[in-house]
Amino acid sequence: MDHSFSDVVNVPLCSEMLRHFYTASGIPCAFCGKDGSPLASAGGQTLCHHFHRTHPEYRKYCEASWEEIGRAIENGDEEYLHRCQNGLMDGAVPIRVEGDLLGYVVIGQFFLVPPDETTFLDRARANNLDEAAYTEALRTVPIVSRERADAALRHFHILANLIAEAGVHRRQMAFLNASLQNTPPSRTRTPSSEPRSRSG
Repeated sequence: MDHSFSDVVNVPLCSEMLRHFYTASGIPCAFCGKDGSPLASAGGQTLCHHFHRTHPEYRKYCEASWEEIGRAIENGDEEYLHRCQNGLMDGAVPIRVEGDLLGYVVIGQFFLVPPDETTFLDRARANNLDEAAYTEALRTVPIVSRERADAALRHFHILANLIAEAGVHRRQMAFLNASLQNTPPSRTRTPSSEPRSRSG
């Protein structure tokens, strides 16, 4: 029996949790459905949203990054972190209910080490982007240590397991309710239907 993310998870509560996580860690994060559509998110970088995702030359690398994450998850990875071809880090943790993919927790849009600005700006010029605005956006992207990034993935891995347990419980309750609805009502005897004892 399939369930959507919103069947199992309180999405507004998840949104609040993500906001607090982003405030505490500075790491952008999101819950996505199994098709990759965002359901709740917190944080984000101007470099990605204003430049990379709106320019066709950069956007194709954003799409390729998501495809790579999808392949890694399909191959069984439970925590995946990689550097996209636009130069920023992306990561994901799958949420599965009894083996069925429910969605993802995604983190990303940060650097593990300070970026080589020359490389980024040369490419921005080649694509006719506003160099000053691009530089300003580049310098606001947080630098997150590998240890912190791994800890963030582990945090969401544990959360994904808790969500999966809730999903299993919901499936079991749905199966039980369906079974009860399909069970014929028990026959009860009324006083008039009780056999009378014969005397003598």
